[in-house]
Amino acid sequence: MALPADVILNVSARGGPTWQLPAVDGVDLTAPGVELAARGQMAKVPVLAGGTAEDLIPDSYNASCTLSGCSRADFVRAVTTIGFSTPQAAALANLYETDPRRPGQAPEEKWHFAIRHAGADAWSNCAARRTVRWAAAINGGRAHWYRWSYVARGPNGGGLAHHSVEQPFIFHVLRETALEEAGDGGLYHIAAGTDEVGFSETLVRAWTAMAARGDPSLPSGNLSWPPFLSSANGTALLIEGGGGAPPSFRVAADYMGAKCDLFDEIFFERLARRGVGGMVES
Repeated sequence: MALPADVILNVSARGGPTWQLPAVDGVDLTAPGVELAARGQMAKVPVLAGGTAEDLIPDSYNASCTLSGCSRADFVRAVTTIGFSTPQAAALANLYETDPRRPGQAPEEKWHFAIRHAGADAWSNCAARRTVRWAAAINGGRAHWYRWSYVARGPNGGGLAHHSVEQPFIFHVLRETALEEAGDGGLYHIAAGTDEVGFSETLVRAWTAMAARGDPSLPSGNLSWPPFLSSANGTALLIEGGGGAPPSFRVAADYMGAKCDLFDEIFFERLARRGVGGMVES
């Protein structure tokens, strides 16, 4: 190995956002995965990626405002903590200011949810968009993107499309074992006897089709999931509903283009400062 084992282990033991990342050993991994992907150095396999609407809490951006007390100024301050200039943050605020209200969201909670959605998009949804764009550029367009905003029934929902909310649906978890309940409090399962069961069955078939043939569309299951490159700025499958509305699917062309373009601008600026060249897009 190019690096001593204790050096690699120490990297993983430091905590923070890097501890979950594979260590660059100079042999099997010659650079961080995101840098390799940005250069188009990825396996030419089909890719499916996405995220959830409320995948981040405002505290992660050091937003000290309360649920009903956040303002546009709080949003701008929060976004500047991840590298946006004040003008860039103001431009992003303009884009999130008109977001539709989420199930159960009060009018005075608008900017709290805007901060939360911007955080989720920064580290999850727009990152997934970059990933599928990079993959599509080298694998013949076999890349699919989703954004999950469905608020699950029962304890798994909690009024939000939170981190990992989709997992029980994709793996069709109808009930949890005693050990699982002890670990997560019995939160991660589908509401039995509801339309979520059939909804989950559709998702399982879609993910299975993606693994089997590189295309999650289900001609016999009434699910159309076009490739990401079906539109210039990216086509996504929106997984929606909740708050009294049934789960549903909707295809959106050129989805989140303006928002993700701003996040990409910051992302590529950071890569450029690190001397990363030869990127698929900039």
